[in-house]
Amino acid sequence: MVASLYSIVAVCNNMGIGKDGKLPWPPLRDVPAGAHYLAKSLEEALDHLETPEMKRKVDKVWIVGGSSIYKEAMERPIHHQLFVTRIMHDFESDTFFPEIDLKKYRLLP
Repeated sequence: MVASLYSIVAVCNNMGIGKDGKLPWPPLRDVPAGAHYLAKSLEEALDHLETPEMKRKVDKVWIVGGSSIYKEAMERPIHHQLFVTRIMHDFESDTFFPEIDLKKYRLLP
């Protein structure tokens, strides 16, 4: 398995992360440069990471959505860190970040 698994997300006041397949707020900046791989599921991504080529190249995996992928990662018995940015504003949303089980995660300053 990959050395480190991370999820990064920005949420508005109601834990919204999406509206009509897009962010509910204007983009804050461009996507950073670097290698990006897309997978249809978390399982497919983790299987791909087990290939010898990827084991040599990848030491961190960042999950960037969507809601069901976040939920799946949070329910797996794997070492997983969440980086959550709260946007202190109300935005109309139709997709939401899953509830965080504080028995499995702890808040860091």
